Amino acid sequence: MSQKKKRGKKLVVANWKMNPISVMEARKIFARARRAALGLRNVDTVVCPPAVYLSLFGKSIKKSFALGAQDSFYEVSGSHTSQISPAMLLSLDCSYVILGHSERRAEGETNEIVARKMNIALAQDLRPIVCVGERVRDDDAHYLEELRTQITLSLRGVQKKWLDRIVVAYEPVWAIGATASMDPSEIHGMTIFIKKTLGELFGKKEISGVRVLYGGSVNAENAGHIVREGMVDGLLVGRDSLTPDFSKILESVNRL
Repeated sequence: MSQKKKRGKKLVVANWKMNPISVMEARKIFARARRAALGLRNVDTVVCPPAVYLSLFGKSIKKSFALGAQDSFYEVSGSHTSQISPAMLLSLDCSYVILGHSERRAEGETNEIVARKMNIALAQDLRPIVCVGERVRDDDAHYLEELRTQITLSLRGVQKKWLDRIVVAYEPVWAIGATASMDPSEIHGMTIFIKKTLGELFGKKEISGVRVLYGGSVNAENAGHIVREGMVDGLLVGRDSLTPDFSKILESVNRL
């Protein structure tokens, strides 16, 4: 498969967050997602369970069905109690890692910390999914500057040769867990803004392989509309990635 064609495939990432509470349920959810994903030609699927379950699933991955982690540390090894290094993730057959999620930022993770994690993950051959998104919307559009700052500082130090392995997930914090997702036309505008910002940082040609995803109240009913009308390269799915509706989300994106 050519690199150009591969970039045209959509990417759907399942972020299980701190769920489920049992190994039995984790196996059940993973198996269901794997069955749904392996029959799709137009979608790459990544499942990101809690770290305690990663070792269960490494042998089950395929070319278009990958395993990801929800976070990693900015050192490969050392005296860092409770932390998980990117080298450890690689040994468990992980190929992706979510970094800078809004929930971690809310707990104090800074753009500078995200950048350190980004660079060490890339150096270890992981594919980072860096999350960005404004906390609130304001009439004066100050949220655009907040988003620009997040992107600029979170990707500081990233070498151009690594750009094809980077995924940017746009998650407006105010839309996460809401009853409805952001309007697809607004998502399209934000996608353009994110790619414009990336182009200013690295060059328009250089960022052609960077995928931009949307996350925030994604479900089986709106997934296809978001991708098609929002002009995004895929989705970051939270709550509904744990339910049977995740299969419907994958199928709706695959039909595009």
